[in-house]
Amino acid sequence: TGMLLMSFAAWMYAIGTALTRGRTIILERERLRQLRLHGLEALCESLTASQRFGEAVAAGTAAVAGEPLRESAHRALIATYLAEGNACEALRQYGLCRELLDRHLGLTPSAALDRLVEDVRIR
Repeated sequence: TGMLLMSFAAWMYAIGTALTRGRTIILERERLRQLRLHGLEALCESLTASQRFGEAVAAGTAAVAGEPLRESAHRALIATYLAEGNACEALRQYGLCRELLDRHLGLTPSAALDRLVEDVRIR
């Protein structure tokens, strides 16, 4: 039984190590995912400021595709559409964001996002 206990202890240690490694991998994957999303949003904003709208839209849509429920990604893309004069696209993206937040989280867009499209909706 001593050998059995030692084998069991070794097995439990191996399982614990694997689980810890697994948690570490999950945390690292999430850290990298967040970095990517922040980078895409920053790239979208920077390209918009440089009036490179096609590339900005590509970065913004990649950010939205990476996390469809991330309001800041939608906000960056909407700001790009507004900067290039595409109010229709901005409102379409706002509607998509609103629908996703409501359907999946039971939330409405933030006041900051509402303000971003407010002037367009009033026209």
